[in-house]
Parts: sequence; structure tokens; C-alpha cells
Amino acid sequence: DVVIIEDYQEKAQKVRSDIRSSGLTPEDFWRWAGLSKEALLWSPAAATLLFILKDWVIPGYLDLFENTIHELSHALAAILTGGKILNASIGFAEGFVQTSGGWLFLTKIAGFGGVPLLGYLLARASFAKYWRPSINLVLLIAIGGIGSWSSSSSATMFIVLLGLTILFSLSHQATAHWFIGTLGWLLILLSIERFVNLYKDVHFESDILSLSLLLDVKPSDIIVTLFFVTALLVTHLCYKIYR
Repeated sequence: DVVIIEDYQEKAQKVRSDIRSSGLTPEDFWRWAGLSKEALLWSPAAATLLFILKDWVIPGYLDLFENTIHELSHALAAILTGGKILNASIGFAEGFVQTSGGWLFLTKIAGFGGVPLLGYLLARASFAKYWRPSINLVLLIAIGGIGSWSSSSSATMFIVLLGLTILFSLSHQATAHWFIGTLGWLLILLSIERFVNLYKDVHFESDILSLSLLLDVKPSDIIVTLFFVTALLVTHLCYKIYR
């Protein structure tokens, strides 16, 4: 019996190794992970339900989450292009990051592009063999969020996110896939909501107005471009998942 168990464990390890090293079709991976093509609908469905009920179930906190990722994207872009952070604040309705140096265009646009891009990467990773790095990425975001903001509400939100991420990473693999996918789709929906609200009234969004002056284009043109790029990401995501 011991020999049989050891032989089974060796074969299972070989299968895992083969999956990591070979280019498998989505169907192959779904079968290995205990997922089905229908199960991949759970993540966008759960994200949509959370998005619709967000003002009743957890009022303000999903918007706070999106705001924080938005501001962290600004900060990261500034640091990566040689700038530095002078001051930062985050709240339920708005936030800001004051920077010095760096590439101004990338720093300004990163907040609007960072949220849907992170959403795309998480949703994409949820049905690929790279789901474990995506779990680790969310852990880093949660830890960074706790340490980056003085607001107690922000810290509480990221502590909850950290706890959920650890819980789902230790659970059944299909559940971890669902969690990562839901988080990714939720970020995409929240970014689309931001673009729609900006298109209706852009007068209070300083970053869009700064980009408009920098590029000498209308603010509405920037918002439409961001929406179009996000739509392309969603289209590619749907094609990869459901083809």
C-alpha cells in the first residue's frame, strides 16, 4: 500500500510538472484544476452581482478599493520613472498622490490604466497556470495597501483582503481560481463605472484635465480612449476564456 501511494504521488508530481512546462489548451487545464468552461462564468457573474449590490451590501468599500488601486498606480508609475512621492491620501470618494519628478504623462495616466490592467491580469490568471503568482500579487497589494495609507478604513479594507486572499489560497484550487477571477472582473467593472462618471462630468478630475492640457486634446477624447482600451482588454479576455 505504501508503495502504491508513493507511486501515485510521483505520478501526480510528474503531471503537475508537465502542466507547468508544456503549453496546454484551456480545456486541458480546466480538467486538471477541476474546472469546467461553465464554471468560468461564476467569476464575472459574482463580480457583476457584487457590483450591482455594492451600495447596499458594503457601501463605499469597493469604491475605496478601486480608489486605492488607482492612487497606488499613480505612485508606482512615478517611482518606476525616477520620481518620488511627496504626499498621499485616500478616501471613499477621492484621493490624491503628490509626486515630484518622473514621467508626467505615465504618472497621470497610470491611475486610469492601472485598475483595468490589474483586473485583466487577475481575470486572465484565474484560468491559467499562473494563478499562484496572481494570489501572491494580491497578497503584496493587500500588504502594501495596509502600510501605505493612514486611513483606518483603508487599512481595515486591506486587512480583510489579506485575510480573504490567505483563506482562498489555502482552499480548494478551483475556489482560489474563482476568487482571483472575481476580483479581476470587479476591478474592470469599477474602472468602467469611473470612466462613465468622468464622461458625464470631468470638471473635478484634475488628472484628466492635466492630461488634456499636456496632450492638447479634449478631456472627453482621453476618457473615450481609456474606455476603448478597456473594452479591448475585456474582448481579449472573453475570447481567451470562452473560445
